[in-house]
Amino acid sequence: MNDLMVYNNEMERGLDLPPFLINNSIFRGDKVMTKELISQLDIKCQEPLLCACGCGQVVKPGNKFINHHNRKGLKSTVGHKQKISAALIGKPKSKEHCKNIRKGQIGKKVSEETKQKLSISHMGQSAWNKGIPMTEEGKQHLRIVNTGKKISEETRVKISKAHMGRVVSDETKTKISKAHIGKILSNETKIKLVLANIKADAKIGEYCGAWYDKEYKTNLRKSTCEGCGITNMMNIHLFGYKLSLHHTKGKVECAPKYIMTLCHSCHAIADWKLRRNKEDMIS
Repeated sequence: MNDLMVYNNEMERGLDLPPFLINNSIFRGDKVMTKELISQLDIKCQEPLLCACGCGQVVKPGNKFINHHNRKGLKSTVGHKQKISAALIGKPKSKEHCKNIRKGQIGKKVSEETKQKLSISHMGQSAWNKGIPMTEEGKQHLRIVNTGKKISEETRVKISKAHMGRVVSDETKTKISKAHIGKILSNETKIKLVLANIKADAKIGEYCGAWYDKEYKTNLRKSTCEGCGITNMMNIHLFGYKLSLHHTKGKVECAPKYIMTLCHSCHAIADWKLRRNKEDMIS
């Protein structure tokens, strides 16, 4: 028995071992162990305990894994995901937690398949900030972040497609109008706006081939307005424009019987009536 020592809960032989080893199940009751085995256990206690997943991080005494490392490489079932989702509903996140999530998403590329799944899962859901006015601090932050930021042509096309067919309310139009009051546009922007309006008109309906002949248009233009009778010189003096030609049946019909010579004021009224008639026919 020289090589063996008996240990019980009262520490009869009085060896100097760590308390958590004494309370371990190996040392509970009367156990017979060799000195060599006890020395090996003592050395292991002095070494740091590493996570069993192989990440190399130190775990707390008594633990085998760091939190959530026991599921590394394992895929959760649909039922498990649903349980986690239900448990997290309505649970507030701390600012530190949100910051960590944001840092974890930086530089992360999402595949098209994942984007499609996210789009389907969010269908019919209202945005979390819907109806909540943005604070001045938030507006200032967005302004600073987007200053000098150039949008690629691909992104512009995506934004344009997303806004196609969207009906803008009168309230939104008023807000946009107020926001642009006093804003000075560059010559480049003005040219872009003119070209955009030309493209918009072209989408509604192209002119007939004869309309691009300048002589044809010159011969159709009369010397006085057919609406109010003012002359060409008087129209230039009042409005700064020559007498214009109006298509009574739309841009496609360029025959002389469908063309009227009108002043700037009469032309605006005639265009408004033509648009109203089209809207009435559609409705």
